[in-house]
Amino acid sequence: MCWGLVVADEVHEYRSLDSGQAKSLLGIISRQSKKPWVLSLSSTPVLDSISNLAFPFALMMGLPSLQQAENFRRDLKRLDTQLTSGSEGNAEITRTLRGFIFRSSASSFLGNPLMEKPEGKYRNVPCPIDQQYHPNLRAMTLRAKSEAIRRAEERTRSNRNVSEETIANSFFSRPSTRDLALALQFPAYPAAMNAASEQGYAIQTTVESFKDKLVKVKTAEPRRYGCSLPPQMKWCLDRILKKCSRLRELDKAAMAVYSDTEAYPVSDQRSSGFSGPKNMLILTELPFGATALKYYVEECMDPTKFQSTMINADMSKEERQAAIDWLGRYRESDGTFNTYTKILASTYELCSTGLDGLKVANWEVQYAAIRNHNKLKQAAARIDRLGQQIIPHVLRFQSTNHPLDALVVGDLDENNKKYGSKGFLSQITNWQY
Repeated sequence: MCWGLVVADEVHEYRSLDSGQAKSLLGIISRQSKKPWVLSLSSTPVLDSISNLAFPFALMMGLPSLQQAENFRRDLKRLDTQLTSGSEGNAEITRTLRGFIFRSSASSFLGNPLMEKPEGKYRNVPCPIDQQYHPNLRAMTLRAKSEAIRRAEERTRSNRNVSEETIANSFFSRPSTRDLALALQFPAYPAAMNAASEQGYAIQTTVESFKDKLVKVKTAEPRRYGCSLPPQMKWCLDRILKKCSRLRELDKAAMAVYSDTEAYPVSDQRSSGFSGPKNMLILTELPFGATALKYYVEECMDPTKFQSTMINADMSKEERQAAIDWLGRYRESDGTFNTYTKILASTYELCSTGLDGLKVANWEVQYAAIRNHNKLKQAAARIDRLGQQIIPHVLRFQSTNHPLDALVVGDLDENNKKYGSKGFLSQITNWQY
């Protein structure tokens, strides 16, 4: 059997050599009578060393066994150590990686540019926690801190070799941490949670519990959710969405999008010559947060300037496509250009891959700070990608005056773990707020 070309799409999703997908693809390639050309169709972030590239490189090298791919990964780790320490490793790394073709930004096919796109503008937006929310957040912070220390001590008593990564993953998966992260995004959330408890009602925020509460709206785009929400959920959202620095910055971002007058180039596309109010994505971590932000746009922004929709996990493929089609319509039924900004709310998870059509927006707000560097990069790539005709803007909201967001942002900035006195558990132990 001989395949001339193997195209591997979304390689970043299964770049671990331990995954079933990796083993399957390597097995297919190893059984070819001649090595095929392999095209990797996805970016693969380098999170800590060039060894992160072992799987896509192993695919392209046509390594005949998983063991050889593992050996190659070890070689890359060793070479990365040499380069980091300043040792002479350039010649060896050149030999190791020879044969790979990199497409430059000037590449073209039959005279048409392949990689050309406007350079994206990325900006970190400080969203300090407002003073009036400090008391409730202080109590929630101490609760998360105490639980983290107690659980870590329990783990280390039973296993002295427990890794820092294990402790970190455990910390971020706990309900107390999830609630604290939501409180940074919506500082009125702790007070709303207490008020709901007094009414005998628990606010459902986990993916599974909220999924059962999510209302299915079957109307045409743009869909409105506010009028269909259960009374208890609406009561809670009205209390959660009190003005705060993050929501004020969202208002500013929306006005910047509305005021963006950069013209699309004249072409045969629907956007030709359009310079009116542009479109925006608002992305966050949890479906609960995305729904809250969709509700906020509906209830708190000027409907003559802003219209909105949402993509959620319960929507069919056709419904998601309808939302994207609506976002990409630049003209009204009478042929005139839109005079308002269109906003789509969703989660990083749903918009991290695929959905190429979202490039009809050129602004994106990353409302929640998260640790997953890959998801953030993929989310930004919804608008900062080939085919984008005007400058994409990505705004990253951060409340780094709180230790949780400071920890998350620091982890992202460095792209590797710190150990010893600056280690993960040590940072939590020293939290002050």
